[in-house]
Amino acid sequence: AWDHGYTYSGHPACCAVALENIRILEEEGIVENAGKVLAPYFKAKLETFADHPLIGDVRSVGLMGGLEIVKNKATREAYDYEAHIGDHCSAEALKRGLAFRANGDTMSLMPPLVITTEQLDTVFDIAREALDATAKHFGVI
Repeated sequence: AWDHGYTYSGHPACCAVALENIRILEEEGIVENAGKVLAPYFKAKLETFADHPLIGDVRSVGLMGGLEIVKNKATREAYDYEAHIGDHCSAEALKRGLAFRANGDTMSLMPPLVITTEQLDTVFDIAREALDATAKHFGVI
């Protein structure tokens, strides 16, 4: 048998960094703040997109959210794959400074646990601008 490992596995420097990270998470209450303050705020802001002409479904868990782009809100009919509408929306957001990931026609947002509510406001402002620009490009508005 040939035993092997990775150069960072169990390395004292990596272990020290991991322990320091855990200390910071605990002392600054980062996980608790994300669950009690940020996640409800994130969900409420995300749900404001339900009225957007391109959005057929809004969903979130904690600080992970998805906005599903549809061609027809009533039937939830999707755009043809060849339209690459999610990619278009992602590019519009990136032009404005936001990484708004397209998973097919579902736009995903997953901010870091240390984001602030003010920064979330900026994220959602840019996301709306990107969706509006996409809707204009595709002749929806």
